[in-house]
Amino acid sequence: MIFVLGVFAVIPAHAAGPAIVNLGTAGDFVVLAKTGISTTGTTHITGNIGISPAAASYMTGFGLTMDASNEFSTSSMITGKAYASDYTPPTPTKMTTAISDMETAYTDAAGRAADYTELYAGDVTEKTLAPGCYKWGTGLLISAGGVTISGTAADIWIFQIAQDLTVADGAIVTLSGGAKATNIFWQVGGQTTIGTTVAMKGIILCQTQIAMNTGATLVGRALAQAAVTCDANSITTPTDLIAPTVSSTVPANAVTGVSINSAMTATFSEAMDPLTITATTFTLKQGATSVSGTVTYSGTKATFRPAANLAPSTIYTATITAGAKDLAGNALAGSHAWSFTTSAIINPSTTGTVTGTVVDVNGDPIEGAIVSVEGEGISDETDAAGGYTLTDVPGGAQELKVTMDGYDDQTFDVEVAPDSTTTNPDIVLGANANSLNWTLPLLLLVAFIVIAIVAAIFISRRKKPFRKS
Repeated sequence: MIFVLGVFAVIPAHAAGPAIVNLGTAGDFVVLAKTGISTTGTTHITGNIGISPAAASYMTGFGLTMDASNEFSTSSMITGKAYASDYTPPTPTKMTTAISDMETAYTDAAGRAADYTELYAGDVTEKTLAPGCYKWGTGLLISAGGVTISGTAADIWIFQIAQDLTVADGAIVTLSGGAKATNIFWQVGGQTTIGTTVAMKGIILCQTQIAMNTGATLVGRALAQAAVTCDANSITTPTDLIAPTVSSTVPANAVTGVSINSAMTATFSEAMDPLTITATTFTLKQGATSVSGTVTYSGTKATFRPAANLAPSTIYTATITAGAKDLAGNALAGSHAWSFTTSAIINPSTTGTVTGTVVDVNGDPIEGAIVSVEGEGISDETDAAGGYTLTDVPGGAQELKVTMDGYDDQTFDVEVAPDSTTTNPDIVLGANANSLNWTLPLLLLVAFIVIAIVAAIFISRRKKPFRKS
């Protein structure tokens, strides 16, 4: 039985965090609701609050004073502005858009694929939660022991809660390892109740009411599709004063022999504001001459894809300017530039071959995994030895994705050499936490059978045979 209990204690492997949830203009508000915002006692809110379609009369307890423009009001309790649907234009349109963006963000968060399901039976008290998307078909409880959210500044957490979120009196949501409140999303299908003196962190996207009890604090946002009620609380917009950085580039600085049809990529230290990653902030030049191309952004990576092949044996310089900003509005401390030299080959083949092997954490080959080139419609299924071969892959920087039931997906960058074969190092897949869901019932069944067999043998040896006198 000791072995069985040891297996029960297995902690799910950390999953890569999902993409961030885009709040749109709802991110302009620290408190946003549809039917009412109220406070009793002295509440302090840092940031804007807003209500729609309900009128300003449903914002109570703040002692609002209308601005001369009639577009917003102010309060001694609010370091920011209060907006309502019945204020002077353009405020009604502003509020309609913000509410729509809030609902879109809620739907987005609710629809993400889960990395973990029904973890800890809906009670995460005193647990440490790694980046990822968590899903519960019930409510979620955080008792007085609190919970720790651990990860880097670039990591994302989404908590999908079908029913109520209950944070008990005195609980503390602790952030560690650089985790940021701006990257934590609580998607709640029922009511959110934040107990007295709770220290809550993250963006709450609630389908009904958010109720904050006496003395509770929130570093994040309270975005409710019903009402937000406060009682001597402190609600502040998440503070992020750390400037993002460019952590890596492809090609790397000073590299030579780069394929003339390569794309350039830059990976950031954290999620960036996609609206600031453009052809203006991500440029490529040959000397003083700009190179035409398209810029895309996904996750934490920006890609510049030239409109035409680059010139051979030529030095190019790629630059990310300080106009690139993170989701908190922090810009790069300064422009980040790197240079590279293209290959001397004038007319290379435009495609190459990529090979490699997919294995598990023990080094054993995985058969049946799908290895695909993102956006190119090229894929292969690994054979019994875990091997794969991708042919006709466009040369230059490509992103490969590996998927297999029961394992965490993997994505990685590869530089494809045209008219040749690129062999990748082994791709290691870790078991997905969800694949462990069958382990408990199976082990219980095995344990039961073993106990039954041992008991039967024990009884049969002690039983005395019946003899006639």
